[in-house]
Amino acid sequence: MSQTWAQLRMAFLQGAGDSEAARAEVWLHLTECYRAVASRLPVPELYGVDDSVTIPSGQDYFEVAGIDLDLYALMDVYNVTGNFPMYPEPAGMTGRNRFLSDAGKPPSGSVTNYQREGSRVWVRNTPSVDTMVRIHVRLQTPTLSVSVVNETPLTPAQYDMAILFSALENYYNLHPKIEGEGSTQTLLSQKYQAAKEAKLGAPTPPRVEEDRAHSETLRLRGYRLRRR
Repeated sequence: MSQTWAQLRMAFLQGAGDSEAARAEVWLHLTECYRAVASRLPVPELYGVDDSVTIPSGQDYFEVAGIDLDLYALMDVYNVTGNFPMYPEPAGMTGRNRFLSDAGKPPSGSVTNYQREGSRVWVRNTPSVDTMVRIHVRLQTPTLSVSVVNETPLTPAQYDMAILFSALENYYNLHPKIEGEGSTQTLLSQKYQAAKEAKLGAPTPPRVEEDRAHSETLRLRGYRLRRR
């Protein structure tokens, strides 16, 4: 089980010497480094699905704010009404312009493509009926504060110390300090950077373990190779 943010906060303050600066900046460093560690991990806890987004008939976009999940990035979109996957607009908003009619919208029809731009996700074609889509997203890691002290990170417990070491690295980059004497001197920021990388490199993400059970069929022209 993951440590709570109260426990990680306490460990950070101990590592930073419980200084006045550390107490003032603790949530800043924990938030920044929680996001940095999470961005490197392809673990299931950082993804989510919202299957309740509806695009009204005649409207060629939906609002990002209409997605229930805290969005970091769109991973894929599925047209539930039409029962087929949608695809990113091949050339982005510039490419989408080729399909616009005099009304400034794509022609009416089934919704097949999407493009996120600003606060909206623009679609093509313009739906001829209310269309429900399922959104698969990568979650935004939340901003930390005293209100989350009894909560735990979204990341698996194996990465708790990576977050802590990263936060201490960040702190000592802002407040440089040297440990040791003579030829054995070490910047504490470098020490915690090495410790962070060691922790990030040690655990195997759960997705890798889950994917081990997959069995795929290999196809070659004129042949079919199948596991026996």
